[in-house]
Amino acid sequence: MTEEPTTYMKGFARSIGQGMNQADAYRANYDVSNMSAAAIYVEASRLANHPKVSLMIANADEVVETSLQAKRVHTAESLVDYYEAIYAGAMADRQWAPANRATEGIARLTGNLEPTPATEVRITKVTIVLPSDTKIVDVSEYKVDIDTETEV
Repeated sequence: MTEEPTTYMKGFARSIGQGMNQADAYRANYDVSNMSAAAIYVEASRLANHPKVSLMIANADEVVETSLQAKRVHTAESLVDYYEAIYAGAMADRQWAPANRATEGIARLTGNLEPTPATEVRITKVTIVLPSDTKIVDVSEYKVDIDTETEV
């Protein structure tokens, strides 16, 4: 006759499936008040290697991964909805840059646009045109703060 896993074994496997390490899962499911830390590690390892428990742990990992994949799909769908709302509002307000960014976001999420690799830009010369009545002063003593996120 086959021995069924105990409630403690099931709880141990479930705890590991939820991300606990073996020792913490053992502490959470068994009375360890009279056990040393070394004894807990030994018993947790022994229990994790029990055939029925190791099978439950493997199944718990599969359930967790499936759940994470479902959440990712839901998140992608909700992001597309979010971008579509931004796009609609931007178009109604005739704000073309936010509308373009929303379109780009939708295209990336749906796999229709690959991300553009970042390229390094170096500014080597800046020309400033001043009105003819402007007095030119020595600006070498002033610190210039350049906004690195400004689009040119």
